[in-house]
Amino acid sequence: MEQGKDSAKNRIKQSFCDLLRHKSYEDLTISDIVRNAGVARVTFYRVYGGIDDVLTSVVQECYEILRNEVFVHLAAREFDKLYEPIYRMMIAIRDDQWQYSVLRVLHVSVVAGKLEAYIYKKHKNDARNYTDKYMIASQCGIIIAILHTWCYTEYVESPEVMAAMIVDLLEKTR
Repeated sequence: MEQGKDSAKNRIKQSFCDLLRHKSYEDLTISDIVRNAGVARVTFYRVYGGIDDVLTSVVQECYEILRNEVFVHLAAREFDKLYEPIYRMMIAIRDDQWQYSVLRVLHVSVVAGKLEAYIYKKHKNDARNYTDKYMIASQCGIIIAILHTWCYTEYVESPEVMAAMIVDLLEKTR
């Protein structure tokens, strides 16, 4: 049963991200999501409490990818190791991989707010110096804001140029 629940959860998240390409977050309905996902409304409520929970789930998944690929290098101040994961992330966004599509279509403040809340929740008891914790959050904000603007301007600059620019900006926040 758990496997079926995971499959439905993934279809709902995929549907949510697909629909965001055509509708604003505010105009999205549960009926839209379940119809597009091909699941029953009751299935939606078995895995999510509402649309905001789907957004939170997608942002958490995005956070986990960022944490594993980018934040580890930010925390260690290994700026020389950031280019490749940021470049891969930009390719994934440009190529419309659904895990990143939320960064493309939602207003940056919505994503940043969800991401900040999740960072706080995950790191509120972190033993690191609070300055480091807030530095990572602000660096994450820089990455998200630039990615969002890049998406909004329809990828005028290449992923290579943008990844190099982001790494350069992050190095200046040392």
